[in-house]
Amino acid sequence: MAPDPKARELVLKARIYRICALIFALVGLIMFVMLYMRHVEGSFLSSLTNPFIITIVVVPFLPAVVLSILAGRLEREYIKKFQQK
Repeated sequence: MAPDPKARELVLKARIYRICALIFALVGLIMFVMLYMRHVEGSFLSSLTNPFIITIVVVPFLPAVVLSILAGRLEREYIKKFQQK
């Protein structure tokens, strides 16, 4: 039985998205540390009242979260196709 090209494409896309998500998470962590060190003085918990600090915490990790969600959807689609056979 020959492998389904569509299933192979789904698996490859999911893996690429996961790798890119990991890279974006690492870059997001570096960006977060740089922005935090530049703009925050004192305790982290006391600075959470500032909306800019919330932005510093959330925004650098958004691309990683989106790519991870996309990879999860592709993996679920692959599992559905694999279970149908």
